[in-house]
Amino acid sequence: MGFKDFLNDLLNSKSSMDPGFLKARERAFDTKISDLSDIDADSIDNIFGAVVDMGMSSSVSSLFCFRNGKTDLYDSNGHATLNLGQKYGDVNSAVKNFIKSAERTAVSLEPVREYPFPGEGQTNIYLIGRMGVYKTTYEINRPSTQTQSDKYLNTLLRDVMTKIRVRLQRS
Repeated sequence: MGFKDFLNDLLNSKSSMDPGFLKARERAFDTKISDLSDIDADSIDNIFGAVVDMGMSSSVSSLFCFRNGKTDLYDSNGHATLNLGQKYGDVNSAVKNFIKSAERTAVSLEPVREYPFPGEGQTNIYLIGRMGVYKTTYEINRPSTQTQSDKYLNTLLRDVMTKIRVRLQRS
């Protein structure tokens, strides 16, 4: 086992992660469309939320976002930045666009029942829908292996993350 494998094993060991982070992640996956306020549930075909886990060298950063614009950013070490979509209109708009556009990517994905953490340099995008949770993985060092719809989804995700980064730098 190499050092990178050791780090990935450590990263995927829930014992090394903040319990609050794990609970928040579990709640995000358990969210039902009826739990969301300020949306017309009948206007949503399937996808209404996402959990985006970004693998770092010794932690995971996770974005939990929903069709109503609710957006929280967590780190597996316990740091959380909450209500970003409620505080910032541009983040809210970008998240709503990301979730709405994710619908067309989800049709090509199979539902999953387990939600493993990504390795370093990987991003797992879990799309939460009425009919289940769907997963796609983006590898930073291997973008050429992605489908066109995955590339589109990743472009929208980068827009969300850029808007969050700009807002956090200003505050």
